[in-house]
Amino acid sequence: MKIINVLFIIFFLINISFAREDVLRPKGKFYHDDDYRRKITLGVEAGLNYNMFNQNMTWNELFLHGSIFDPLTTAQGVSPCIGAMIDVPLDNTFGIQLKLAYDVKNFSRSSTGSDYDLSGVAHDMILEVSAKSAYFTITPLLRINASENLFFTIGPTIHTIVGPIETTWKPEVSDGTSLNSFAYFNYLGFGAASRGSVTLSTDDANSIEKPNSPRIGLEGGIGYKFNLSSNVFLVPQVRLQLMFTPITNDTELVDINDNTILQTTDRMLSSLQLALALWFEF
Repeated sequence: MKIINVLFIIFFLINISFAREDVLRPKGKFYHDDDYRRKITLGVEAGLNYNMFNQNMTWNELFLHGSIFDPLTTAQGVSPCIGAMIDVPLDNTFGIQLKLAYDVKNFSRSSTGSDYDLSGVAHDMILEVSAKSAYFTITPLLRINASENLFFTIGPTIHTIVGPIETTWKPEVSDGTSLNSFAYFNYLGFGAASRGSVTLSTDDANSIEKPNSPRIGLEGGIGYKFNLSSNVFLVPQVRLQLMFTPITNDTELVDINDNTILQTTDRMLSSLQLALALWFEF
């Protein structure tokens, strides 16, 4: 639905852009072809991502799993991004942008519930899971001007991972039972020492998770140019990055008898991005 709304706005703007006799606004500098100057714009920006993760988790009904894991189908997080941009106008209404960025994608989830120990006894538990990753992104965009200052952008975005994805597990059992008494946490590597946290990396040799790179998605946004001088602009923007490629491959956890205990599929991560840029027109 979000994509449909964005496309509707774009088609509406395209329609009014070709009507040179604008009944809503008098002809001015923005609409006079004679006043148009083909200037290239360079920009730098910094911003924040609101990251939205979701996955499907399918447990084998023959194996007990506690309610502590149920909320892990979704997670959220805030992380920074920085980037640079070049904008080449095509005419008064349209332009092409190319944006390069270093984009951090962190998310986490806390939950309370219970898990079963190896004897089948349930214990109350608190769990926090957090994931950290970073990407170089390349985003070619079509810019569509709604006015001299208000504009929309849309185009594909390509994310190439930088380093591994690191996931940290921090469980706490309310009655102090050792974490190696729980099958899943023993598998994660807590062991008899009952460490407070364990960080798993996708580049570990025995990791069942492998990152997908590059990831492909669609980015749509809206921005507004505030004039600081004749050729310098302050530009706040809001963008949605809707990704179509999962962040990692599907995983399957099996026991020593090759019985499937847990499957995770469709591990998707999209972001709402808020950015503030400085644009320099040449």
